[in-house]
Amino acid sequence: MKPLILELPPSVNFAYTNNECTGRRIYTDASKNWYQWVWPVILRWKRENNLKKPFDYFIKTHCNFYLRRLNSDSHNYFKLLADALEKYEVVTDDRFIMFVTEKVSYDRENPRIEITFKNAEETPPRLE
Repeated sequence: MKPLILELPPSVNFAYTNNECTGRRIYTDASKNWYQWVWPVILRWKRENNLKKPFDYFIKTHCNFYLRRLNSDSHNYFKLLADALEKYEVVTDDRFIMFVTEKVSYDRENPRIEITFKNAEETPPRLE
């Protein structure tokens, strides 16, 4: 399976804002724009890899980050990424995603995340 290469999503620090009327958390414009951008990229990746149905089991999601700045934290990108993988039917539920950060590098010109999916050898214990 080829890696899924995506633009970095907005950091969780910039992904949400509070609605002034209701006080509820909502996506920022940056998050909405990223979701619109990522949809055709994921759809093309699914076609190229012949992924006809979403993963419905625990899947190791190996991530190679290429960040824009030295002081960026790769862990701040997982929330929107997990939501997008569920929303666009790569996985049936984002609880099945087991993120593994394999590499963190810096690329000012082309910040991105390269994702490779692998079956989990053993599933984590069930929560009861």
